[in-house]
Amino acid sequence: FSIRAIVREKEDWNIVLRRRDVILRLNDHALAASVYSLPPVVDVHTMAASIASDGEGKVYVQDPSHGDIFRIIADNKPLALFAKVSPGDNGLAFGPNGWLYIMETQQARILVRNPDGKITVTAENIPGYRLTVTHDGNIHAASPGSSPYSGTIWLVRPNGQKSIVAEGLNGPSGICLTPDGLWLCVAESRGHHAYSYQVQADGGLQYGEPFYWFHVPDSANDSGAIQVCMDRQGWAYAATRMGIQVFDRNGRVTAILPVHGKQLAGICFGDADFQTLYVTTGNAVYRRRIKTA
Repeated sequence: FSIRAIVREKEDWNIVLRRRDVILRLNDHALAASVYSLPPVVDVHTMAASIASDGEGKVYVQDPSHGDIFRIIADNKPLALFAKVSPGDNGLAFGPNGWLYIMETQQARILVRNPDGKITVTAENIPGYRLTVTHDGNIHAASPGSSPYSGTIWLVRPNGQKSIVAEGLNGPSGICLTPDGLWLCVAESRGHHAYSYQVQADGGLQYGEPFYWFHVPDSANDSGAIQVCMDRQGWAYAATRMGIQVFDRNGRVTAILPVHGKQLAGICFGDADFQTLYVTTGNAVYRRRIKTA
C-alpha cells in the first residue's frame, strides 16, 4: 500500500470557509468578535461541526451555535440555509430517498427532514451524538454516556421501535457502515479503538470487537475521533486529533493525512464524483481532491 493510492500529486487542502476576527461597533464602542466571511460554521467556543453529503454529492454543514444546517454552494458564494433545528453539536446523516436525519443532542431526539423541507421527530429519549442510516431505513446512533465505558449504540427501526444493541463503549462517536452494509464501524473518542460489528438482518449487532486501532499524539491519551466515513473499497477515514487516519479493511492505519495541525471534527466525501474529502476543524471547512471515492 502507498499513500499515493489516496492522494493526488500537487493537490493540497483548500479552505472552503474560515472564521475571521473583526471589530464591530455598538453604540460607538469597539467590540472584538469572531465571525465568518460566509455564514457561520461554528463559533469560537466549539470544536465540532458535523458534515454530510447527499446522494448527489452536495455537502451540508452544521452550525452548533445556532442550530442552522447549511448547504455549501460553491466558492465565494453564500451558503444556502437547508434546515434549522435546536443548537448543539448535532449529528447529520442522509438516508434513503434523500431524507436528512439529524441527531439533536440537547433534545435527545432524532429528527428527519424530507425532500419537501418538512421536519418531524422520528425518535425521542435517545441521548445520541452521531448516527448513520441503512438502505432500509434502520438508524444506528452513538450515545457517548456520562462515564468511561458507559457508551451505547441505539437502533431505531423505521416503525419507531428503538433498542440498545451495543453497550460498554468508551465514548462512542463516529459511526458508519461498510459499503455492503454488513459491518458497522464505531469509533471511541475516549480510547484508542474503533469497534466493528456485524449487522444482522433486523438491524441488530453481534460479534463486536476492537478492530481499528488509532494512533494518538504524545500530548493525548485518546483518539479524539469524532466522525468516520467509508470509501467504496471499505477503507475507513476518521477525523481525529492527528488528522485523517485511513484504515484498510483489516483495521490497520495505512495513512495519516494532517490538516494544518488541526484537531478534526467532521469528515465526509462530496462532489458529484465523491472524490473530494471535506473536513471541519471547528473554525474552518477544508476540502481536498483525492483518488478514492
